[in-house]
Amino acid sequence: MPRTDRILRGVLVFGLVASGACTSSTEVDHTPSSPVVTTSSGTPPQVNSLATLDLRLFVDGAIVAVTDGKETALARWPSTTAPYEPPVEARHGFVGLTYARRGQALWYVTAKGARRLASPVSQGFVVSALGTYVAFGKTDLTSRRGSTHLVLVGGPGFARVEAETSLPNVHAVAWGFVGPHVFVGWGDGAAVSLGIWNPASGTVTKLPAYTRAGPTDQEGGRVVLFQGDGGCWGITTWPARVWPSRDPGADCNTRPMAFSPSGCLLAGISGTVDSGFAGGPRNRVLVTDATDTRTVFRSPPMPGAFQAAWEDESRLLVLAREQRGGGAVLWRCDLDLRRCERVWALEGGSERYGTWIVPKSPSA
Repeated sequence: MPRTDRILRGVLVFGLVASGACTSSTEVDHTPSSPVVTTSSGTPPQVNSLATLDLRLFVDGAIVAVTDGKETALARWPSTTAPYEPPVEARHGFVGLTYARRGQALWYVTAKGARRLASPVSQGFVVSALGTYVAFGKTDLTSRRGSTHLVLVGGPGFARVEAETSLPNVHAVAWGFVGPHVFVGWGDGAAVSLGIWNPASGTVTKLPAYTRAGPTDQEGGRVVLFQGDGGCWGITTWPARVWPSRDPGADCNTRPMAFSPSGCLLAGISGTVDSGFAGGPRNRVLVTDATDTRTVFRSPPMPGAFQAAWEDESRLLVLAREQRGGGAVLWRCDLDLRRCERVWALEGGSERYGTWIVPKSPSA
């Protein structure tokens, strides 16, 4: 067995979701909720002096932890922004993008320093379960149409190339791992395409029915797949079947952001979502059951909400940009308590892509 195939199969075990895989001691409530929102109307959000957050934050070039209401800087980013998508907590550090002279650069950052993994790269990267591998597209700008060199790296500091292959005449983006494979996308407008890369064989197989892959549940094989250019999506148990959304309108108006750690729930934000700017005034968080796409939690409006990330199976952190003043607000939604409350206020982050929740790499 080739070395790459052996490594990937040993770490990224792929299988279809078994019956009852999402059954737990706490039954999922399939009734859309009307949760309580803790807020002081007319007053600016205040820092909760007792807040302890189980996810990191990226604020103006620093990755910080918040414990008992106090910020602790964990690492410095090579720039004040992380464009297009948040840095991800990977093995022993963080992986994310910066602007480069041409295109973007991909970096691996720890408390001891930063190391550039590649440049220029396409606007996306993915981290495998347990943060062990990173996949991305290294862009070739020497030709008029361009091409992409798909790369999978691992080992200490992600310095070892585990697999690579070329995709000519397109700028391809890595969307997500599912088992040992990587979803990749390329093209613009009506010419958008989706494929799946097998690092062991080097082949990229086009998936003609879909235009983009969203978040993935790597262990269970679930993935959100988009169709057309209107943002309509369904949840796939790859490669067996696809469930369309049962919430009217949600399948085209909600941007799914993240599977819960178990892969049983999918959180998204409905409304006008733009990670670089303030979102819509009526944005809200929706959580669906990933096994049948029924809505199990719906928050009241969170003006400017644009990113959601799971702390654990029942709690979400939601980042919202202030409509005025350039700051940001962090909310915590507790699905068990059916309640959302403001837990942190961020004074910085006024620059585009200057504020993010830093999610953990998927668990295995």
